[in-house]
Amino acid sequence: MDKEFIKLAISPPNKNDRRLIMHGDFIDSELVDILCSVSSPNMVKAFADPRTDTSLSKTPYNIELKCPNCGEPFVREGNRETILKILKTTRNSRRDTHFWWCNRDIELLWCNKCQSEKEEKDRIEKERIKEENEAFRNFYIDQYLNPNRSFKPEIRPYERIATIMDKFKYDDVVKKAVTSLNYYEFLNTPYWEGVRQYKLKKSEYKCELCGKSGILNVHHKTYDRHGMEHIKNVADKDLIVLCKDCHKKFHEKLIDNRKEN
Repeated sequence: MDKEFIKLAISPPNKNDRRLIMHGDFIDSELVDILCSVSSPNMVKAFADPRTDTSLSKTPYNIELKCPNCGEPFVREGNRETILKILKTTRNSRRDTHFWWCNRDIELLWCNKCQSEKEEKDRIEKERIKEENEAFRNFYIDQYLNPNRSFKPEIRPYERIATIMDKFKYDDVVKKAVTSLNYYEFLNTPYWEGVRQYKLKKSEYKCELCGKSGILNVHHKTYDRHGMEHIKNVADKDLIVLCKDCHKKFHEKLIDNRKEN
């Protein structure tokens, strides 16, 4: 047993020891390898306490890296939090071969040139997707929110459902197009046909009040979210499938409620 060693083991380290990594220090590739070989808590212990480290007026740390994208060496500066994140990302990428393609944090290790090129590619891709979505949205509105159009007879119910339901979620453009139609026009759109087929299938082609099959109507319980019927959650809550008799009773009850009010 070594009592001096035990004292050293249980005593807190001197967090202001100049032998630790201080603000403004340069973390070269050799030190990167050393730090990446230990756990995160031990990695943190290599840095002086940021609350009391006043070296060089809190100038940034500098770390030597090799860009995994282009292979060029470069130096990055950053605060303690950024440097630790870079070190942890480097360590994890060395341990996990899948990390390189499944984790966006790997871009922390890229040089400025590669990061700029990636940002530009992402911007172009974002614009392309935006344009494609806009084109598809316009096509969707022209094809399915037009009372003068209809599904071809050979288009099956499940295909009509897949075409209409959950396409844009809470898209104000689609909602505006729906609410610009009068209700008769709305009921004659392919959009409503897709929603209607969804509700019929959901109810197993039976009245949701009495369980009868046969001629069924899809009825609005509320119009508070009219224009959002293509969202399954809205259709589930705001619409109801009724047989002819229950539909009549439903309307009679509504009229009686209005008279009472």
